[in-house]
Amino acid sequence: MISYLFTNSPMNLVTRLSIQSIGGLETVIWLGGYSLLAVVLYGGLLRVVEGE
Repeated sequence: MISYLFTNSPMNLVTRLSIQSIGGLETVIWLGGYSLLAVVLYGGLLRVVEGE
């Protein structure tokens, strides 16, 4: 619940997208950033699981 206090948290971003209070370019920037973070974390997880 504390994530709602941050302006650009993923939960707040979903809320802002659902009520269409966010512009197109800002949407692309934040979704791209969170997607990139997810890919980096997934890659790190694979390295840890594979034991490299």
